[in-house]
Amino acid sequence: MKSLIRFWTILIIIILAANTVHSNEYRVKNSLEISSAMETAQPGDTLTMVNGLWIDQDIDFKGNGTENNPILLRAEIPGHVVLTGRSRLEVNGRYLIVDGLYFLNAYMVDYKVHLIDFGSNSYHSRLTNSAMINCNPDDWGLFYKWVRAKGTYNRIDHCYFSGKNHQDALLKIVVPDDGPSYSRIDHNYFGDIPPGKTGNGWETIRIQGPEIAAGKTIVEDNLFYHCDGEGEIISLKAGDNDLRRNTFLECMGSLTCRKNVANRIYNNFFIGNGKYGTGGIRMYSKDHVITNNYFENLNGDSDWRGALSYMTAQVGVPEVENVLAAFNTMVNCKYSIEVGVGRSASSGRIIPPRDLQFANNIVFNPMGELVHYREDVTGMSYEGNIMHGTAIGIPFTTGIDTVDPGFMQETDALWRPGSTSPAIDAAVGEYPDITFDMDDQPRNDGKKDIGADEYSNVPVLNRPLTKKDVGPDWLNQPNLPFALTIRKTGDGSGTVTVEPPDGIYSPGTVVTLTATPDTDNQFDGWSGDLSGTDNPTTVVMDTHKTVSAIFTPPVSYQLAVWKIGEGEITFDPPGNLYPKGTMVKVFAEPEDEWAFSHWGGDLTSTNNPDSVLMDSDKALTATFTQADAVEAFNAKPIENRLSQNYPNPFNPTTTITFSLKKGGYTTLSVYDILGHKVVEIVNGRLDAGYHQVEFDASALASGVYFYIIETPDFKLQRKMILMR
Repeated sequence: MKSLIRFWTILIIIILAANTVHSNEYRVKNSLEISSAMETAQPGDTLTMVNGLWIDQDIDFKGNGTENNPILLRAEIPGHVVLTGRSRLEVNGRYLIVDGLYFLNAYMVDYKVHLIDFGSNSYHSRLTNSAMINCNPDDWGLFYKWVRAKGTYNRIDHCYFSGKNHQDALLKIVVPDDGPSYSRIDHNYFGDIPPGKTGNGWETIRIQGPEIAAGKTIVEDNLFYHCDGEGEIISLKAGDNDLRRNTFLECMGSLTCRKNVANRIYNNFFIGNGKYGTGGIRMYSKDHVITNNYFENLNGDSDWRGALSYMTAQVGVPEVENVLAAFNTMVNCKYSIEVGVGRSASSGRIIPPRDLQFANNIVFNPMGELVHYREDVTGMSYEGNIMHGTAIGIPFTTGIDTVDPGFMQETDALWRPGSTSPAIDAAVGEYPDITFDMDDQPRNDGKKDIGADEYSNVPVLNRPLTKKDVGPDWLNQPNLPFALTIRKTGDGSGTVTVEPPDGIYSPGTVVTLTATPDTDNQFDGWSGDLSGTDNPTTVVMDTHKTVSAIFTPPVSYQLAVWKIGEGEITFDPPGNLYPKGTMVKVFAEPEDEWAFSHWGGDLTSTNNPDSVLMDSDKALTATFTQADAVEAFNAKPIENRLSQNYPNPFNPTTTITFSLKKGGYTTLSVYDILGHKVVEIVNGRLDAGYHQVEFDASALASGVYFYIIETPDFKLQRKMILMR
């Protein structure tokens, strides 16, 4: 017997040893070390990202854990690993967990390169306990998502998403072509999203698949606050999803069922507090079930944003039919129930809703109508509803009782039936699937109550969510470090050093910043959360801060030259644009039978060559004269030539020099930029030789002009500028 016991004991020890995973921990300081660690990481291993500021890190978290032994990528201390700049994270594999990261002011620069991207091979992978704040590009029109999740059975939970202000959905679940996603989005904060600059493509969450796909995604226990990006807060472009126990607080938009079927939306709170544009649920397609939802003070900007809005369908897509709305409560909503919304012949939206069921709802608005039919609808069914307002809005009352529901406002500010309410035990029909109310209180004390709330003494388990109920706990810690993000702006180059060099700092830390421009560049000052030109300077870390150092490139000046007479001018070094302080040597090279006379403009000298210091833009003139002026003007020139006028630009007079190889009838005229002749300077016979005329443009307006010389043998032109 003892031998048998010993045998089984040894066997159990062997089995346990075989199934014991010896986990390793890798401490990593950058994305390259993460990639290197994942080459050898095994199920159960942990990659710990060391505290600090992670700038421009492209992290590839690729590998495979197991259900009982996932691979974990975590912050050393949650909230103390701050990813900024062009940092992003790609998750691709089985049973991978990302925990405690803080994306702050991170941004992408490429189209559809997403900040956090779950690849198509992701399976049972998870993003948790993390935050993404103000991760926006400079260009609001740049499409990328903060989180995109392909694959199956992935989870995004207890995260904080705030401040998105660029185009594209914040979070997208991509339903695979070959089956549902089975993803889960829970206990997150989505908020502080301003209205988008264009109509579409600014959703907070989009769940999308091919054609009429089944997403089977669960969206639960999330807080949506001021999610104002567009009319669709959540866009369901796949069906068979569950959306439950979420709170939509002062969001300009609606939860929208698009090209999909059979979504279940229940136990949610839609509270507008009178904010313009707030809505509830908007429905396309069919077979949706809408139960136990609470809508209050929604102030939609149109019938598209009612508490419940049923759309007129487009040709060729599933029609809006067989939708059940039961046990919901609507209080003081501008648009409560809107049926047949959005007819548009041009877009093919011409098929009205049909076969809609309204059961055991309370609709209360003493200031307005409660139901609007925007189309001729058929198959409408009402039973057990209480509707109280100035008018119901439809011509019959079967299945509708217009009695006052007897609301009482509870300590949580919600309106519930009081103890004498006619809604208590008054529900009509069985509805066996409705076993709890919006508070997660059981409906098992006999007949069900009308509306979203069951009158009960059982503790309330589900209330409108607050920030304390969602997101990562570490985000509210009083000693959470602050990140200092350094950027460089301007067309120049340089470096910025900080001391201490950590990048993240305890509250109250004084940090010294020193800007060092590159050679010939210049530091022009600070911008962002720091101003002035002091260098070095200090900043006190009492919040997250972004500081930019402004560098300008080397100052360059232009050297321009004009010439009178015939000759060429060259520079050493060559060119016409020079860095500040450059000494440029100028050479005057006269043509045959010409001699250099002198420099003019910003250089007054007879030296040749001479030098000019480039401490500003400079303009020079070189004057050439015939070697023997008397002989020159009587000599026969070797070619026909029209010289550049001098000075140029001029105001109002300038000198024009030209030469004729042989005598003959000659014209010299001035034309404006449109080709109209404005002045004729010469018109008659001239002898061969060199000629010089003075042109007075006092009667002309500033601008560009052309002067043209023409004889029976040749025609030449040049451009001149009159600048007053």
